[in-house]
Amino acid sequence: MRGFLIFLCLLLFLPLAGMAQDAPPPALIREESAVKVTRGGRTASSAEIDSARPTPEPTPTPDPHTVLVAIVNGHSLTRAQLDRLLEARIGKIKAQLAEEEAHTDGVLAAIAPDGLTLDKALVEQNRLDRMRDSIRKEEGLALLEWIEHKTLADEAARQGIVVAAGAIDKRLAKIQRELGFQAGDVHAILNEFGMTEAELETYVYEALLIEGMLDRYVDQYVPQSALRAAYEKSPGLYQQPPLFKVAHFSVGLLGDESARDRRRARGVADLVRKDLEKGRLPEDVFKQHSEVDNGMIGTVLGFFNVEQEGLPPIVRYEIGRMRKGTVSNVLEAKVRLSDGSLFTESYHVVKVLDILPGSGETFESAMPQLRESARGLARETVLTQIQNAKTHRQITNLGGIPPAKIPARSELDRPQPPVALR
Repeated sequence: MRGFLIFLCLLLFLPLAGMAQDAPPPALIREESAVKVTRGGRTASSAEIDSARPTPEPTPTPDPHTVLVAIVNGHSLTRAQLDRLLEARIGKIKAQLAEEEAHTDGVLAAIAPDGLTLDKALVEQNRLDRMRDSIRKEEGLALLEWIEHKTLADEAARQGIVVAAGAIDKRLAKIQRELGFQAGDVHAILNEFGMTEAELETYVYEALLIEGMLDRYVDQYVPQSALRAAYEKSPGLYQQPPLFKVAHFSVGLLGDESARDRRRARGVADLVRKDLEKGRLPEDVFKQHSEVDNGMIGTVLGFFNVEQEGLPPIVRYEIGRMRKGTVSNVLEAKVRLSDGSLFTESYHVVKVLDILPGSGETFESAMPQLRESARGLARETVLTQIQNAKTHRQITNLGGIPPAKIPARSELDRPQPPVALR
């Protein structure tokens, strides 16, 4: 009986003792600060093992001069060449985008507690996204132009078109005149087109091949009556006004200048006029008298039509009346204020350096422009026929063509018959 009482007390006491001590339940998973591993007689932690593990080397960026982004027959375009063509189209925007992306990433990494920095960074990110989309679009257009140019040039060679001796030099000289470069300024043309000297000569040669093929197509399939009908429908489209190349100096006024400052501004413009009349080089004159901070700027403008906007009306009107080599008086560009009075907002001096005469007053004189328009239509027709024939090998990948997809040299150089153009 005494033993049974002792056993009953133990049953009642043990649960109460556990509740009094509030003991935590046993852990299901045992946590340790670091896993211990025995190495060569000593115990190493997992952190030590991770630090001893070699860090993998980053994947090297491939040389853009070795990455092919397009292949047309036996011609290839590298990433570096496409970047140069793109830079010629839109300037150094791609490099600027990379710099601004790095700056925006830094802003996002240091967000201010008030959230203002975040708002600024998000606005900047949206702007960069739009810039990135524009670059992709221009990149695609540059690639498409290269593909079409190579395809048409190859087809012209298959059609038996031949470029006359001396034609390349004549075309380069024409490009210099149209772009307003000095004679022999090949480097300026190279920068304009984003090409090396050899690439530019090849491009001009191929352009002449293409023109020859399209001219032949126009002669065979576009009758004279169709050209005359196009002229009579819209004669204004085929009239080219004269183009002027001028040296232009301007002095801008804000309206709060004193009478003395205004006299000085006009005096500087008059000094420029006298120096230009003496025959001094415009670049030297402008370098001497330009004061950008004071609104005094001189520059040489390439060939342009005086009907185009950009210069004040009085300046464009005066240029249209001038002869090659002449210098204008000091011209005052005025605006009418709200009270009806006139205010001189700028002074201008121009010298006409060269003039390309207008053309296209009659059907006969408009023939070059009419044939150029016909060549443009023929180009689209011929490209469609070439693509339908599927005799030209074309491979593109802006990310880089995988080596396994690049055809063997023998396959690329395999001769193909000309397309039956019609």
